[in-house]
Amino acid sequence: MRTAFHLIVGAKGSPMQLVLNTIYFLDKPIENIPYTYYLDLKANRAIAHAIPFALGDTTEDGRYRIVGTYPEYFEVDYVPGKKLRLRDGKFLEGKRDAVLGRGSHGRTSGKSGTSFPIAHGGNLSDIHDEKFTVVGILAPTGLPIDRGVFIHYDGFYEIRGHGMSEKEAEAEAVARGADGGRPKIMVPNAVPGAAAAHAANPDKPGRFPTSANGSRPFSSK
Repeated sequence: MRTAFHLIVGAKGSPMQLVLNTIYFLDKPIENIPYTYYLDLKANRAIAHAIPFALGDTTEDGRYRIVGTYPEYFEVDYVPGKKLRLRDGKFLEGKRDAVLGRGSHGRTSGKSGTSFPIAHGGNLSDIHDEKFTVVGILAPTGLPIDRGVFIHYDGFYEIRGHGMSEKEAEAEAVARGADGGRPKIMVPNAVPGAAAAHAANPDKPGRFPTSANGSRPFSSK
C-alpha cells in the first residue's frame, strides 16, 4: 500500500511496529512522543503537514481502533491524488465528534447521531465514562482506514486518565532524555542528540527515507 505521507514519527522502537500501528491499525500501540515534538514539527516550514495520532483505545467491543486526530487529517491526501470522502454526515468539528470508517460503521451499526463510549487500552472491563457522537461516515477506501474510528484529538485527551499535568509532562520529558531543551526533529534528517523519537518510512519501514523534501503530507504520531 502506497501512502501520501513521507514519514511517521513516534517513540523509539521498531519502525515496522510504528507503521503497523499508524497506517494499518495493527499490533500493540507503542508510547507517544511529547506533544512539544509535534509543535516543533508543525512550526517547521519545510513540512507541509504534521498530523498527530493518539492510539491505544478501542471501541467498547474491542474490535476497532480509536484514532485521536485533528480535522486536518481529512484535508490531505491519504494516497497520492486521493482525499477521504464522506458517505454521510460531516468531518470532525467538535471535541466529542466521531467519524467512522466504512468497515467499522457496517459492523457496529453506527449511524449519525449515535453516541458510544470507548475502552481504555482495549481493556473491555475498563470503559471510559465519556461518550463520542457519530457525525460522519467515510466512503469506503478498501484500506485499513475503513476499520478506524476517528475522534477529535482534543477530545481524546480530555478523557479521564488520558491527560497529564504540566509537572507529569516535564517528568516524562526528563525520563525520555529530553531535558535541557527540546530536540528539533528535522525532515528528512535523523533526529539529532538524545531525542526520544525515531522516524519510519510508511512505504518502506526498513529504510529511512532520504528523498522527502516536506512538500507532501507528513504524519506525526
